[in-house]
Order: sequence, then structure tokens, then C-alpha cells
Amino acid sequence: MKISTPEAQGIPSKALERFVDKLKEQKLPVHSILMARHGHMIMEAYYQPYDKEKLH
Repeated sequence: MKISTPEAQGIPSKALERFVDKLKEQKLPVHSILMARHGHMIMEAYYQPYDKEKLH
């Protein structure tokens, strides 16, 4: 998959920051976030103890 900035795909980076902040506020057990738009990866984040290489 192609990689792009959020802005290049029509999404403000600040909107993604607010999304992640809301997840943290709600204390949801998120292991990872992968977000794509128009065939481009615009966000990839992993949270301990998980990472890109650790399947579960």
C-alpha cells in the first residue's frame, strides 16, 4: 500500500490527533491503529506491548 500524509488525502493531522486523544480518554484497549484513505496509508500506530512485528 502506498504511504501518504493525511493532508494529501484530505484529512487534517490534527483530526487524527484528536481521534487518538479520544481513544486514550476512553481508556479503550487499543493494540494498533491503521488508517487508509484512497488506497494510501495515512496513519500507522502500535501500542505497547504490541508492535508491527508482534502478531497476536
